[in-house]
Amino acid sequence: PWNMLSKNKLKSIDGRIDMSEHHDPLFEAWERIKPVFIKLPDNSSITAEYAGTIQFYNNLTIYNVLYIPNFVFKLIFVPKLISDSNFTLVFSHKSCQIQDNTTFKMIGQVDMHEGL
Repeated sequence: PWNMLSKNKLKSIDGRIDMSEHHDPLFEAWERIKPVFIKLPDNSSITAEYAGTIQFYNNLTIYNVLYIPNFVFKLIFVPKLISDSNFTLVFSHKSCQIQDNTTFKMIGQVDMHEGL
């Protein structure tokens, strides 16, 4: 059995695992999940064993973000993000803008980096 704890600490009830060594300051909380196998654009594969919550801005919190130690990018499943939020995503050839559907304000922008 696993407990989700805030501020990047995850331990089994018997204390066997301490995720603090894999600190990622963006994650507010995380938990162990059934492993998810991910194929990257360069055809390599990685496995995610944790998912958590990231708050990018005051009005942009994303849940169930896959956490992969030593992987510099945050992978977000766009259909899940759209279905779980009140955002519109606008894609261009080099960036993605995030717009709040209630206020119609742009609340964030992510630029492409190394093809991702």
